[in-house]
Amino acid sequence: MFKSSKNEYAVKTCPTDEPEFLEELLNSMSEKGWELYTLHEADGRNGDVVYNCIFYRDKEEDSDSDEKDDEIVDVDDFRSKMEKIFEKNPYIECKEVQEKIKERRLRIKEIKACLDSTAIDEDDRIALNSEMSAAMKDLEVLRNKLAETISPQKFYEEIGVNKITIKLSDELLDMVNPDNGAELVSLSVKLRQDLTQKLGYVIPGVYFKPDDTLESCEYKILIRDIEVLKSNVYPDYSMFYKDEISLSRKPASTIEGFDFVSGREILWIDNSKTKKFWEKGLSAAEVIAKNLEYIVCRYVDEIFDYSDVNRFVEIAGSENLYLIENIMPDFLSVGELRYILASLIREKVPVRDVVYIFEKINDFSVDAIKDDLLEKLRISLSRQICQSVSDENHIIYGVTLCEKITDKLTKYLCTQKKTLTISGNFIQKVAKNLNKVIENSDINSEFIVLVVPLELRHFIFQIFEQIRPNLSVIAKEEITSEFVLENVGEVDI
Repeated sequence: MFKSSKNEYAVKTCPTDEPEFLEELLNSMSEKGWELYTLHEADGRNGDVVYNCIFYRDKEEDSDSDEKDDEIVDVDDFRSKMEKIFEKNPYIECKEVQEKIKERRLRIKEIKACLDSTAIDEDDRIALNSEMSAAMKDLEVLRNKLAETISPQKFYEEIGVNKITIKLSDELLDMVNPDNGAELVSLSVKLRQDLTQKLGYVIPGVYFKPDDTLESCEYKILIRDIEVLKSNVYPDYSMFYKDEISLSRKPASTIEGFDFVSGREILWIDNSKTKKFWEKGLSAAEVIAKNLEYIVCRYVDEIFDYSDVNRFVEIAGSENLYLIENIMPDFLSVGELRYILASLIREKVPVRDVVYIFEKINDFSVDAIKDDLLEKLRISLSRQICQSVSDENHIIYGVTLCEKITDKLTKYLCTQKKTLTISGNFIQKVAKNLNKVIENSDINSEFIVLVVPLELRHFIFQIFEQIRPNLSVIAKEEITSEFVLENVGEVDI
């Protein structure tokens, strides 16, 4: 509770996977006169993700509250937005304390001068002595406060950042407001559930924050406090891909743009003008969630840390401890294992079957060669890879590179130079022709993959990840007999 405020505040938690509990909590607090200030996700005591709900109400000074101080609960190391508002900047606080110390010293000097004077009576002397005593006590308190303010320990508390943060402009805050459904909050939980089920990748809690510096309808995604995406979405509008919607003319107030991930042209159309559309567009919150899915996979190296690796090791060890003892640390270090798992997740290769992955690593440890371990693992996971890039009929729509391109890339890769230098014009030309092949096909670009030789696969993925972020790159050797490769076209130069 903030005693200096005219309001009082309460922080409550509830599980993110129990919406009924959240509804019951909101109703219960409303009946007691509390209003919801904000709601966001946080890490719980048991490693799970919970909702932190901050409530506030007017503080009645003269009435006895029926609720006790334990209504204001401690939520681990959680520091609420209101706490930060009332918390002073350490520098400003230091200056204020120093100024107060200066004032106290000056007053003590004045009192001492009066006491040394012979022109005061006994009653005034007693009063001045009392004031001197109080001033000395205040000075001691201020000195202690100054020592606490300038202590380095205070700044150690500020160390550490959130892994995933989404900052929103004022126009977008309703997407995380429970009174308006908090669609973006629920979609972030759904994304965690989907990635866990599809990839075995459990993303940490997503923190939502307002940002007054953003333009209207703008948002940005930060990974470990570093901005990785900034874009616009529009409430009360739906987003459509321009090549998927048939319009004789664009409705008034339509906003044009480009999709961050695919680069495709998009249209934002007012919801009131889409009621008769066959196509179903994406809401503003759904677009942010879709981009967030790309970001958490693209930057998995910065999100997936040693604690995540330890959980995978614990899961595999609970099934077969021999595997762990045989592999780690003699063959693989924790850092090398993190690199392998993160690399698979980055290319959306499922790592859910942890025990199977460890079994394969153990099989490959006989050769004691780690340079091509990642590609060997991908071959072992070929069925899972094919399943993730094929349609319901087990058809993979692939684009190939001509022999001239692969020969040139092989030459670059086999150079003995310490620094690998590739002609920018060559890459741009290949990328341009690749885009033409994809655009001229009748297949949705999101379902097209690039099929390349095994020895070039990872190298080519690293190149084209910057050009077409959502393009999957697989090796011919990774296509198993259960799947059929349908050649969409060949990229030539």
